[in-house]
Amino acid sequence: MKNYFGSNLVIPFFVLTLILVGCNKSSNTPTQANISGTIQGKITSSIDGTVVSGASIKTNPITNTAISDQSGNFTISNVTSGAYILTVSKSGFLNTSLNIVVSSGKTTSANIALTLPDTIPASISLLSPGNDSTNVVLPPILSWNASSGASSYTLQVSIHGNFDSLIYNRVGLTNTSYQINGLSLSTTYYWRVNATNKYGTTNWSNPVWSFTTADIYGQPCAGLPTVNYGGQIYNTVQIGSQCWLRENLNIGSMIIIASTQTNNNVIEKYCYNNNSANCNTYGGLYQWDEAMQYTTNEKAQGICPNGWHIPSLAEIDTLRASIRNNGNSLKDVSQGNGSGTGTNISGFSALLAGYGSGGIFSSLGNNTTFWGSTQYDASTALGLYLTDYDASIAFSYFNKTSGFSVRCIKN
Repeated sequence: MKNYFGSNLVIPFFVLTLILVGCNKSSNTPTQANISGTIQGKITSSIDGTVVSGASIKTNPITNTAISDQSGNFTISNVTSGAYILTVSKSGFLNTSLNIVVSSGKTTSANIALTLPDTIPASISLLSPGNDSTNVVLPPILSWNASSGASSYTLQVSIHGNFDSLIYNRVGLTNTSYQINGLSLSTTYYWRVNATNKYGTTNWSNPVWSFTTADIYGQPCAGLPTVNYGGQIYNTVQIGSQCWLRENLNIGSMIIIASTQTNNNVIEKYCYNNNSANCNTYGGLYQWDEAMQYTTNEKAQGICPNGWHIPSLAEIDTLRASIRNNGNSLKDVSQGNGSGTGTNISGFSALLAGYGSGGIFSSLGNNTTFWGSTQYDASTALGLYLTDYDASIAFSYFNKTSGFSVRCIKN
């Protein structure tokens, strides 16, 4: 009995040992590590789709935070896989939330459009020209601050502070500035703006602002508003990078159109219809050689004051580019008609002075040509041509014996 009992005890102990050893080995087997994901997206406005920068993006339940950049983009990295509520907040917008699921090793897209509160736009603040500004050069550009939530603006301009009659009433503007054409010189104007969206319209900007326009079109050249030449005062005007005389030259002694201007050390001019009063209004008319003082060099001083010269083709082309190839911008507001009516936006103040050729005068009030210093050949030279019936600017080469106007440009 003792032997039988002892042999039976050995077997269970051995089996138990195997079981325990096997259990210990199984508990030491490592599990697969959890891999994180990424959230990327873009924050925009639901009103117009524009990007929203500086928005705060947070995840819940595990808090991860990002801020949208200047392009509205954001990235949240190392996000544990699982389900989240993504909440976006930005001052001036309603908080917006989105349910997302982040997967291990993957990027989850989360583009969110923020909405504005169901309210009318913010009030308007005017910017420029400043209130009670004087000597405002025509045409002025009126500007104001953007209104949060605005979809469009209305601009009103009047000569009365109570706006009982309107010069401008522009509805549906989407920019925060507007150029006003057609205003008068030396006149005080009042202006105001409001903003509109689908929920309503703001009150008018308050207080009402005013400005007074200058007494001339265009801005005089810096430090040189006038030039005294030959006993006459000429005004200057800055057009882009160039400084021009504002009036046609009226220098020299009048001769009749039947005579030829000659190299005799005396500046000679024609006056339309052989009437000196026309020279006082429109300036003299000069043959090319006389205007150039008998040289063929581009940018020659010619009959211009010291420090000034007759413009070259390149300089006239620069002038044309500065006024966007619109001849009406060069013509005085008293000149032209219909689609050729002058606006004088540039301040160049061109008059349709006509011309003299072949012993006769022609086209006063219909067209004008200004000599350039670039010649084509021995008998023809450049002229800039404006007419009364459209806004074109023509470059052409004319016979040097024609009597045309002269404008000088500063060296």
